[in-house]
Amino acid sequence: MPIGATFRGMMGAAGAGSAATVNYTDSEYQQRGRTTSPFTHSLNIGTATSRKVVVLVGTSGGAGATGATVKLDGEAMALIHSSVGGDLNECRLFQLNTTKGGTQTIVVQWASAAGHCSAGVWEVHGAADAVNDTLATGSDPFTGTIDVPAGGVCIAGGFFSNAQSVIWSAGVTEDYDDFGGQLLGTGASDAFATIQTGMTITCTSNGSNNRAALAVSWGPA
Repeated sequence: MPIGATFRGMMGAAGAGSAATVNYTDSEYQQRGRTTSPFTHSLNIGTATSRKVVVLVGTSGGAGATGATVKLDGEAMALIHSSVGGDLNECRLFQLNTTKGGTQTIVVQWASAAGHCSAGVWEVHGAADAVNDTLATGSDPFTGTIDVPAGGVCIAGGFFSNAQSVIWSAGVTEDYDDFGGQLLGTGASDAFATIQTGMTITCTSNGSNNRAALAVSWGPA
């Protein structure tokens, strides 16, 4: 579990008060015997105001546990991006516009038997409903480029096998790093006052083989 939430936001480039903000609120890693039953996470989703809640989930499929649906307090979240790596490692990013806040139940249902689930949560204020740009890779280090509009935000994350730690060395700032049983879920985010064209994101693990990672950006509403 995280030590504390982080808030990132800025004013100016998109007009006073109009820039989007991103606030990391919570994360959790669960490990169990591989079954088809859902993972249930009780996680803090932030303030009880109208905004976008974003959830990143990850698993190591092995026998084929790819694909997932996510519900926040019983309400289905919309899938916005996904990445599949070696050994069917997968991470998926979901969003939901909601006024709910505080600790809520997040249920992750993988498409087939899964023994691991990482979940990270952010709240995003003042961002457009549609994503601006996306990035996905199964390589390690996770690296690539993404565009972020002025006044926009970016969220990135991944799920890594045979790794105990990662280093986010370019693009966005690490928010959490949850390790469990030689597998690791991680997430990072930032807000940007000025336009970022072809911004490089890099995350390197100390593992040796399989991973899945992604990034998504939004412009201001």
